[in-house]
Amino acid sequence: EIMPSLVGSEMCKETEVNETQARSGAITAAYERGEVTDVAQVMLARQESSVAFEATLQVRNKLLTAYQEIMRMGV
Repeated sequence: EIMPSLVGSEMCKETEVNETQARSGAITAAYERGEVTDVAQVMLARQESSVAFEATLQVRNKLLTAYQEIMRMGV
């Protein structure tokens, strides 16, 4: 019962990361079109997106490792 709730929570986080990446892409595209002139805003959005993705990837890896260890345990 624990794994389904963790998987659901992880999917919710993936949606948030996807939204962060979409915002970063939109700001970057706006900068390329000349609509946004604040380079710091663009770089901050890109960095935020990168950090969110890396954090999610690390959590996923830890969950996968924990799941594999649980599955190897004898009952």
